[in-house]
Order: sequence, then C-alpha cells, then structure tokens
Amino acid sequence: MPETLTETIGIPDELSFYLTAFFDLSSHRPLGFGGEGAIPTMAVFEYGRWFDFTLDELEDLLFYVRRLDNVYLEHINKKQTKKK
Repeated sequence: MPETLTETIGIPDELSFYLTAFFDLSSHRPLGFGGEGAIPTMAVFEYGRWFDFTLDELEDLLFYVRRLDNVYLEHINKKQTKKK
C-alpha cells in the first residue's frame, strides 16, 4: 500500500493491511438493481484463510473490513440519494 494513501486518510501503518484487504475484497460485493451490496462474510473468511489467520485474526479482519464497508456503502447510498 502506498504510504501516501494511508497517510492521506489517516490509517496507522499497523492497520494498512485491513485497508488493502477491503480494496481486494470489494470486487466480491454483489451488484443488483438496488446497487452495491456488502462484501460477503465468507469472502472475508476465505481471504483470511489464504493468509493462514487464526480465529482471532479472522475476527479482527471481519471487524475492520465491515467498518470500512459500512462507511463505503453509506457514501454510495448518499450519492445515489442525491441523484434521485
């Protein structure tokens, strides 16, 4: 992850992995007539398994990816509401 991005959005270096995971996992979100959906939990777990995460590490991964995803989805929903 480029340092400038993590510095720009204020993510500490020790959490930059979760931002990278969020970007990687964003391609797994379902798309439908209602717009973009949340990143599936199983996609997050599979991502963690790829890195041989422990259960605690998987829980952390899910926690941070969910928080980032919620902010992203709120932003998208606000943009769509403004268009209507």
